Amino acid sequence: MKVIEQNILSKNNIVEDCEDCLVVTDSFACVIDGATSKSERLINGITIGKFASDMIKESVCKLRKDVDFKTAIELISNHLNLYYKNNNLFDIMKNNPWERPTASIALYSKYKNQVWLIGDCHCMIGNVYYSNEKLIDKIIAETRSLYLELEILSGSNIDEFLQYDKGREYVLPLLKKQSLLQNNNRLSEYSYSVIDGFNVNLENVKCIDVNSHSVVLATDGYPKLFNNLFESEAYLNYILSEDPLLFRLYKSTKGLQVGNISFDDRTYLLSLIHISEPTRPY
Repeated sequence: MKVIEQNILSKNNIVEDCEDCLVVTDSFACVIDGATSKSERLINGITIGKFASDMIKESVCKLRKDVDFKTAIELISNHLNLYYKNNNLFDIMKNNPWERPTASIALYSKYKNQVWLIGDCHCMIGNVYYSNEKLIDKIIAETRSLYLELEILSGSNIDEFLQYDKGREYVLPLLKKQSLLQNNNRLSEYSYSVIDGFNVNLENVKCIDVNSHSVVLATDGYPKLFNNLFESEAYLNYILSEDPLLFRLYKSTKGLQVGNISFDDRTYLLSLIHISEPTRPY
């Protein structure tokens, strides 16, 4: 694999606060999106989203090159689960899923020549785009959008919400409650899978065969993916300029806040794969 372009930025432009991670080994390329915390809990002094992404990065670095996607997901999840058990956190995390360190990942296996999407990261293989969006996120984003539109019609203005996102506040109870659906074995149209230290429901995992020499992996801090970083950044900047609250052009569960450079942390990785060594003349 050869990394062509990569970028990782926190929403507030402070490196230490970034809940995304990026890792490239001889056998794997991975972007990790630590979920925005829905609680005030810190683990080892960091947010649970950042803790999740750091732990998953450790796990990916230890994977055997020939591991299949089911085993890889199990090993990554078990690494978190073991931490809970060793630190008297297991019962808390089991009974309160909104407290769990949670992340989505896009993981490319060179040996299997596949991309595995767990959660709502996305990818491009050649010119073909693949997403793994959650239905529940779409519904909550629409709910936030409706709330903000009604508030604006009632006399509020966008500048107020850039200071304090009342739309986010309005849907936060739903965002906390939706965690009851993550990795829930009782299948529902709203169920979804993430890495959170518990058994991952494989029904919601995408396993994609790679039939191209180029792969883009990205977190959902990029609303739309292109085959190069410049266009992906340009589209994000267009959205932030035209719809900073992210409730019209691109509906999200959160918007841009004053002082931040984006609505979410973001990570982009473009790799060329199966690069052959040049033939050497005798």
